[in-house]
Amino acid sequence: MQVDIEELLQILRLPTKKLFAELKNRPYAVCGKHYVLWHRGEGLPCLVAHIDHVYEEKGWDKRPILYNEEYIWSPHGIAGDDRCGVYAVMRLFEVLKVNALFTDQEERGGIGAWEACEEPRLASVPYFIEIDRRGERQAVFYNCEEVDMPEFVSVVEKYFQIAQGTFSDISILGRHFQVASVNLSAGFYNEHQRSAEYIHISSLQYTIETVPKLISELGDKRYELPEFSFWHSHYWSWGRGKKSKVKSSKRESYLWWYEPEEEETKDTCPVECWNCGALDWDRVVGYWCWEIEDAPDTEHPRCLKKKLREVEPWL
Repeated sequence: MQVDIEELLQILRLPTKKLFAELKNRPYAVCGKHYVLWHRGEGLPCLVAHIDHVYEEKGWDKRPILYNEEYIWSPHGIAGDDRCGVYAVMRLFEVLKVNALFTDQEERGGIGAWEACEEPRLASVPYFIEIDRRGERQAVFYNCEEVDMPEFVSVVEKYFQIAQGTFSDISILGRHFQVASVNLSAGFYNEHQRSAEYIHISSLQYTIETVPKLISELGDKRYELPEFSFWHSHYWSWGRGKKSKVKSSKRESYLWWYEPEEEETKDTCPVECWNCGALDWDRVVGYWCWEIEDAPDTEHPRCLKKKLREVEPWL
């Protein structure tokens, strides 16, 4: 299933309220205040993505977006977290027998997911698959699936590398409904960093192509987790770090504090300056061409390097 860049760009450009209205306008949509559920039937796996992002939306639909066959980027923030996931879930819903949950305000602590916990149509979901992880071919578990549901994890790790995460909607949904869940890479990088964030299209492509394989192997079996007497904090995860023993009424568990390593950043931007073909990366400004006159302005670039080359061709 090839990524349709034009369709993805439409989702990237939509302000959150308009996207919410678009998702509600379907005959199978069940709506809450902060979520939309596309409900196809009982007992089906549920795909999850969130529609909100962290950027200011003034002039959002008119902001410049640069893209080619490999990358998508904007100086005002591309919002791949998690519009890539929204696009993927919408496309997968067309070809798979699944339900789809779109939440709002995930970036504010999972408000939409908390509200969706009261949705009775989700009670029969056998497992959740969220597409809201950075990078490529990574999978994150939040509710001790590695210990309690190795059968579920073994299928996922055939296609994805197990990574560590802190929080996503399924850390709420999986715990509430007591079923296994996983968060998969959506192809965005440097999330929440405005002009430093970009989308790698082939990374998103891989997840879209692989989710049908996962669901085919997992089937519609319910991967039920044991009941815990404690809540899994947004900032706790199984993995390497400082270990602290937590007792439940049924068993003794080890909960690990995870301190994520600093993300590696690339020296150059994957998108080229429209004039000179070169862009640089700055930790504060993000991606832009250092040769653009006066200030970084990818909307109206006036590239000094090109002007100089016309006069001094050896530069």
